[in-house]
Amino acid sequence: NGIIHGGGAAQAKAGWRVALTTMPATRPTLGVSRWPDFDYDATGATTLGHVCEARNGELTLEFDVSSFEGPPVDSRSTKVFGV
Repeated sequence: NGIIHGGGAAQAKAGWRVALTTMPATRPTLGVSRWPDFDYDATGATTLGHVCEARNGELTLEFDVSSFEGPPVDSRSTKVFGV
């Protein structure tokens, strides 16, 4: 088993473990239920998963939501209504 880094995704194989880290987005937004969308900078958030082979032979990524680690939703990472 390997870990995919950067451009290695083109060489990925079923069974590989992967770690994704978010990068800055031009307009990062997050929506929660009926609340209006708000800006959330999740730069540096990480999650773990693995490469799987679908029935048609294509590769898919599956992630365990419980492995997600991201910045807290607070005044440093979040803006509501632009504030």
